Amino acid sequence: MFSLAVSKYQSQDMKRTIIRLEQAAHSYMQRAIASRGAFAVLYGRYSKHYIKKPEVILSYSFNIPCMI
Repeated sequence: MFSLAVSKYQSQDMKRTIIRLEQAAHSYMQRAIASRGAFAVLYGRYSKHYIKKPEVILSYSFNIPCMI
């Protein structure tokens, strides 16, 4: 989580603040997962997908036109 390389350039108060923010973000995600009955979440920049099934197939879909 918190990088040691970054930590040597910051004050103790700032380190504590960053750690608390990271913990809060992690807690938020855990609560969101639990409240939706999911056991995992895939999230990106603009979307979240909650995984509720114990088995999930991840795949790629290529939509390439065939030119003969």
